[in-house]
Amino acid sequence: MKKFNLLLLAFVPFHLFCQDPLMISAGLQQPYVHNPASFGAFNKFSFNAAGSFQDQNVIIGYTTESTLNMEYGGVINTKNNTRIPFGIGLNGFYQNYYQRIAFNANIPFAYHLDFDDTKLSFGLAPGIHYLKMGQPWIGTGDPEIEKLFFDLSAGFMWSGENFYAGLSTTHFTGPEVPELPFSVIDRNIHAHGGYRFKIKEHSIYPVSSIAVSIRQRSRAQLMVYYMTPRDIFSVGLGYCTDRIYSGTVGIQLKGIRANYYLNYMPFFSGIYFFKHQVKLSYTLPFKDKSTGNSK
Repeated sequence: MKKFNLLLLAFVPFHLFCQDPLMISAGLQQPYVHNPASFGAFNKFSFNAAGSFQDQNVIIGYTTESTLNMEYGGVINTKNNTRIPFGIGLNGFYQNYYQRIAFNANIPFAYHLDFDDTKLSFGLAPGIHYLKMGQPWIGTGDPEIEKLFFDLSAGFMWSGENFYAGLSTTHFTGPEVPELPFSVIDRNIHAHGGYRFKIKEHSIYPVSSIAVSIRQRSRAQLMVYYMTPRDIFSVGLGYCTDRIYSGTVGIQLKGIRANYYLNYMPFFSGIYFFKHQVKLSYTLPFKDKSTGNSK
């Protein structure tokens, strides 16, 4: 049966100085980069890569961001016929913003409790966080500073055939960097969710993602996707606070999806920013879509 999908991506924040890059493509029923509980919850296997480049017509350099992750979801059957659904993956991101480089790599582990038609998931992601800063970020006279930390993220998620909702925290260890007054490794709280409203052959799918940084700035974005039958083609328009406008086009064939995103950010007196993003993904979903379990 043909379906027209209208996806509403709401409240996707953009942090100017945050350690957590939040791509505008995040949250579409794939592993959520900052919630380890989402790994192995939706798909048996997926590979997702996204990269962005922000050019500027002011002389303050440029910004690049990228995320890369892969997941595997499976079931361990014990001798007494107990099923243990789990998820495991590899996850990481990279940022380069005008003499500020951040790199994070972690291994998400998730445990899923299956009910009749829903699933409750819990996850942990131990890893490392690397930070390299040059002037003018440093509060001392040092030319540059490099730091390497143990990092830990944790979260949970509730999901079913037509919905999912999750809450997570990143940089749980919260190490302080006294030399970097503008770039502490701040704990961030992420909330994300979505619900599919089915109307005959159509569906409306609001998807939201919110990040709260304790000492740093966050923004909210609204994006509306339109997807043709079988999700082959997609287009979308969006708006973010601080007058940031977004657009996207995408195509999907046999589980392989490619999307291009563009952010236009007018600043003041003719100063503006363009942010370009490309995302590639391959998804192998579970056979049982209602709970995300393979039977």
